[in-house]
Formats: sequence, C-alpha cells, structure tokens
Amino acid sequence: MDKHKTKNTMIKAFINKSFLKDERSIYVGFGIFIAITLVFWPLLNSIICFLFFIYWLLFSKKEFSLKTNKSQTLLLFLSLYIVALIGSLYSVNIKEAMLEVKQKIPLALFPIILGTTRGVTRKDTEKILISFSLATIIGSFICLLNGLIYYLNTGSKIKLSGYDLIILKQTTPSIFCVFVVFSVSYIANKIADHYIRDLTNKYIRWFWVGFFFNFGFMLLLGNRMTLFCFALIVIYYLFCYFKTFRQRVFVILIFVFANVFIVKINPRLQKQWQEIIDIYRKNEIKLDEDKSLGREWGGASIRIAIWRCSWDIVKKYWITGVGNGDVQDFLQKSYEDRKFFFASRYNRYNSHNQFLQQLLSTGLLSVFLFCLCLLVPLKNSLFIRRNIVYTFFILTFAIVCITESLLEINKGIVWYSFFNSIFAFQTTNNSFK
Repeated sequence: MDKHKTKNTMIKAFINKSFLKDERSIYVGFGIFIAITLVFWPLLNSIICFLFFIYWLLFSKKEFSLKTNKSQTLLLFLSLYIVALIGSLYSVNIKEAMLEVKQKIPLALFPIILGTTRGVTRKDTEKILISFSLATIIGSFICLLNGLIYYLNTGSKIKLSGYDLIILKQTTPSIFCVFVVFSVSYIANKIADHYIRDLTNKYIRWFWVGFFFNFGFMLLLGNRMTLFCFALIVIYYLFCYFKTFRQRVFVILIFVFANVFIVKINPRLQKQWQEIIDIYRKNEIKLDEDKSLGREWGGASIRIAIWRCSWDIVKKYWITGVGNGDVQDFLQKSYEDRKFFFASRYNRYNSHNQFLQQLLSTGLLSVFLFCLCLLVPLKNSLFIRRNIVYTFFILTFAIVCITESLLEINKGIVWYSFFNSIFAFQTTNNSFK
C-alpha cells in the first residue's frame, strides 16, 4: 500500500510540476500551434483546440466573478454562442441547426478558456502573432508558387491573380485576405515601434520584407474591403511618422496617386472600381425578372441582389429571425421567388453581411449583442489598453463583415474568437498563479 501511495504521490507531483506550474508556457504553445494550423491544417487545428480545452478543464486554475470587468466581458462574448443555441431551438431544419451550433463552438471555447484564467501576457501574444504572420506569409508563398508552376506548365496566368490564387485547404479568398491584412497590421506596428520609438531590432529588415510581400499578395488577390483596411493601416502609421500638416497632405497625395496607379495596372481592381462608380447601376441584377442567367456578374451586383432578397425575409422575421438552421433555406426560397435564378438554382449564397446574417438567423437581439461585442473591445483597445493591433483587428473584422459573413466560415470563427479572446483577456502579469 505504501508503495502505491508513494507512486501516486510522485505522479501527482509530476503533473503539478509539468502542467500547473508551467501553465503560461503551455498556453503559449497551444496558441502558437493554433495560429499556425489555422492557416494550413483545419483538422489538426480542431484537434489542438479540443486538447487546449481538455488541458484547461483538468489542470488550469480558474477564476470567475461577476464583479470584474473580465468576467463581464466573458459573458458578453459568450452571448453570441448562447444566442446561436437559442436559434437552434426554433429551427425547422434541425440537422443544419446542429451543424451551426457545432461549428460555432469556438465562440464559447476561447472566451471561457482565456476569460477564466490568467490568459497570456503581451510578450506571449507577440510570439503567437509572429507565428501567425509567418504562417500567413508561407501560405501566400505556397499559393504563388502553385500559380507559377501552373503558368509554366500551361501558359495560363489564371492562378497568378484573383481568387484562383488561393489553394489552401478549406480557405475562402475572403478569409485569407483577412489573415493577410491582420498580419500586415502587426508587421506595420513592429516597423513603427522601430522608427517612432527608436527601438533596436535586428530583424527589422525582415519585417519590411514581410510587409511588402503581403502587400503585393493583397494586390494580386484584389479584394476591395481588405485593401481599404490596408489603406487605413498605412495612413495611420504614416501620420504617426509625419507630424506637420504639409507632410501629411503630401503623404495623402502620394498615397492617392499610388492607389490610382495600382488600379490601372490590375484588371481585377479596374473591374471592381467600375462597379463602385456605376451610379446608374447599368450592371444591376434586376430582380423579379428572369435575367440573372447567361452573363458574368461582378461581386457588388451579386451582393446587392442578395441583400435585397435577404431584406425581404428580415421584414417578416426581424424580431426573432428564422432560426440559425433555416437561414439558407429561406434565402434560397427568396432568391427563387424574386427570380434570382443565378443564386437559387446554381449557387448557395449566404447573406454576405454578418450583421444581416445575425438578423436573419436570431433577430434583433443577436445584432445588438454582435455590435456590443465589437464596440466594447474597440473602446477598451483605444482608451484603456491602448493596443493599436487589437484596434485594427476589430476594425478589419467589422469592415469585412459588411460584405462577408465571416462567422459562417469555420476559419473565420476560429480566427475571430481566438485572437479576440487573446487580446481581450491579455494580462500584464508575467506569473501564473
């Protein structure tokens, strides 16, 4: 008996030493692996997220009090998942509702893990962000290399620009554009630290390489919303560096001319710009007329038609929504009713607007909570934590959500919930107790 007790005591001591006292390193390790696999390997990413939860459940010291801002923020983030659960209760399509609930587990997982523990420090967050940025650059390089090989074999440049560039598994062009612009915001911050605060960094040239490589890749992709986010990031840091009014006006003029030049040399951006300035809506998809088939439509034209069909549903179900399992069924019916056959018979488009998607699925309360989940962290990042990378993270997410339903994409859900929780629950204390 004494031998068994001694053995059990030794095992417990080993577990305590290995898992409890080095909790901070374990969290950082999980964070790095989640950040890297998010770009390349979705299945492994899901497994690591599950193991992270198991570690938290068995070994982490947890704390929760409704009196603290941290716990209140946790409940706010958790509300998005709770609303999704409620929306599944009145869905007719139970199978789809359960898939939605399963897919959105990370919305609850990461806030619970990081909101009930000491989280990670700012220095630890840097390691995770560097890992994610490197993974994004490598992913971009793989896509370009694939396009180049395809060009050498076939003579076609189709995979060297536009959305055909993206070949990473279960990665939509929109979400990879978000990955790239988020990486750019972090890299730009490191470059700004070096020049504005006179910090010494022997790796600064590599940050410059990463910045221009990501910028070039974004130009090849030609996604309007993320290019707009990139412009905001660049203008902000240029204004930090150039202080006088004359210098700032000069910088803005140079930036405008540079963007005009970029649009001129990129056919995809030219086409998108023509859509934006098409004030007479010559390329508008006419609903209630069987005219959506037989021609190629631009992204703006398709989205406007989708939003109009979505609004038809909202007008009837704006209070509670139709249930998260029934949104796509209602959309397909609305497309068919409005004779938008390009969408109803040959595609399955979601609402392409996360705010509208929340309204369609779970009603007005869901949209209100979603907006709070953006505004509260934005206020904290600007005035309390003063974390410009977190600020650009929220702004990028909110801006892209105007034209994309990012929380309907698995990688979008993990990316948002993981980094949002890391930033929101980041601690300034280096010790885990």
